Amino acid sequence: MNVLMTSAWPLPHQGYLSHYVGTVSAKLHLRGDHVELLATDPTDSEQYYVSGTSIRWSKQKQAQELDKAYGDAVFRRWPLLPDYIWREELAMYSYYTLGKTMELGRFDVIHAQDVMAARIMGMIRVPGSRLVLTVHSDLADEKIAADALSSSSLEIEYWTTVTKMGVAASDITIVPSETLRRRLITDYDGDPSRIVVIPYGIDPRRYPAASLPASTNSSEPIVLFVGPLDRDHGILTLIRAMSQMDAAIAPFPLWIIGTVPLGPDILRATQQTGWNERIRVLSKPTDIVTFLTQASLVVILGDQAEFLMTGLEAMACRLPIIAARGSAVSELIDDGVTGLLVPPDNPQMLARALNLILNAPVMRRKMGDAAYTSAAGTFSHATMSEEIFKQYQPYDAVRANPHVAAIPDLRLLKTIMRTHERKR
Repeated sequence: MNVLMTSAWPLPHQGYLSHYVGTVSAKLHLRGDHVELLATDPTDSEQYYVSGTSIRWSKQKQAQELDKAYGDAVFRRWPLLPDYIWREELAMYSYYTLGKTMELGRFDVIHAQDVMAARIMGMIRVPGSRLVLTVHSDLADEKIAADALSSSSLEIEYWTTVTKMGVAASDITIVPSETLRRRLITDYDGDPSRIVVIPYGIDPRRYPAASLPASTNSSEPIVLFVGPLDRDHGILTLIRAMSQMDAAIAPFPLWIIGTVPLGPDILRATQQTGWNERIRVLSKPTDIVTFLTQASLVVILGDQAEFLMTGLEAMACRLPIIAARGSAVSELIDDGVTGLLVPPDNPQMLARALNLILNAPVMRRKMGDAAYTSAAGTFSHATMSEEIFKQYQPYDAVRANPHVAAIPDLRLLKTIMRTHERKR
């Protein structure tokens, strides 16, 4: 089998994407299959590359040609169109033109790692090849969180539309959690019969075990919180829960790993607890394992799929997890066995869960051991890869892309501009 792994992002890529592609590619090689990679060059973000070849495709050259031909006319027609969106379309044009030069008919399967790549490959793939898409996260939701954008902004409208197009163009879409599957169906018009959940995999043998204390007196338990530092992702709930903790274990050291600084309302809540000196805020590290091995418990209250790998790494380090019920991370946890699930935005129940685990070091260790066993079995690399390979097998018919268009896609720009105008 010949497989093209492709992404509009750089590969290798920081985070789980590179790990995912590397794991699946390695398993394919072991089976005797041929794998090539088309992605942005990680050493030069201004060009694409194809693994095993000398191909280096300049984004700048392609973009300048297109900008010269279309740019002025586009902005005369839609003066409110953000330059950011136009630049994204220019980058996609470079990807599109490179794909057109490749002999895509050589590949039995094209496995896109993002909706942008799936959108373009759906336009240019050869009939008979199978287009598989893995959606690792909700791009529109990430943009709202990272850039403080409103849900009605043109940027969000653009990413919402691109996500719909990428999912519609694919024969099958793989997601790592049921939470993300529901979102693709309800928010992005995904076909339920074409979206499958395949949890992420991990090799826990590569992770050191956390140094869990044998008793409450041998060492202070450290609680590690992971997630964006805003009220929507649980940090405020955790801080409010701290004021309700048992005096015997409070105040314990709390390490916070987040992506943005603490907001003023969260800082005020922290000061009110009197725990200021016990709270340590850490910028998001490249390698979180260093902090996991020093922790006794991990708290992940956000509902995004992006925290799934952190949850798996905690399990591989033999740590129990407290997560919000109904979140993506909650799908990793056997409640009461490998961790505890609590209702979202409920400081009282969160305090009760913290008290239960931190006051019982023997139970905490048993939960950590059970988490490791689960990571080694249910969430292993082998299990993930075999389930992915099942999706590579063709169905009786390959879906036609319902939105075949040229790049830049003027119909796309027209759609998002009209939608934006209706919302204003």
